[in-house]
Amino acid sequence: MKNVFFLPWAGAESATGGIFGKRILVLGESHYCQDHDAPTENLTREAVEKYLAGEYIQSFKLFEQSLVGAKTDMSQRRQIWDSLLFYNFVQNPLGETPRQKLAVDNPDRSTDAFFEVLEEHRPQYIIAWGYRLWDKAMPTKRWTWGDKIVIEGLPPIKFGYYTLADGTRVKAVPVKHPSAGYSWSKWHQFIEQFLK
Repeated sequence: MKNVFFLPWAGAESATGGIFGKRILVLGESHYCQDHDAPTENLTREAVEKYLAGEYIQSFKLFEQSLVGAKTDMSQRRQIWDSLLFYNFVQNPLGETPRQKLAVDNPDRSTDAFFEVLEEHRPQYIIAWGYRLWDKAMPTKRWTWGDKIVIEGLPPIKFGYYTLADGTRVKAVPVKHPSAGYSWSKWHQFIEQFLK
């Protein structure tokens, strides 16, 4: 994968879908790095490992609960994340703290890297974290719109499909970023509908 800098986390059972029985790519937006920290290619993998080792990361916790539809504990974390592929779309760090302006240094590189990840790992579903990522950075090439998913208490959200080189379609949708104001129980209903 020549354009990928931040390597994806590939859970031990992600190739088969693990407990979900479906190959799911969880697509984050970006990394934040202190000026004195040179970002490494393993930053995404290290973030997931820190979470699995017990560090509290709200986005990971709330999202995993929305996947399984229940409050989760440490014993369930590894099983859930071992079933997933996790990757950040933007291939450059955005700055020192979250909520920075979305600045993709090289949009073509991030897009090419994204498709390299899709071709290599071949997920069946993509769940993208955040409307900003979905609206401002996601590639439109090889894209076809699908229908809307309507769940009470959430705005209707339209999904679609990316097409791989061999014609395989990968179903993709955004969810509210799980960092704040994310109701895991409502989003569970949405994700359940999306994965049907």
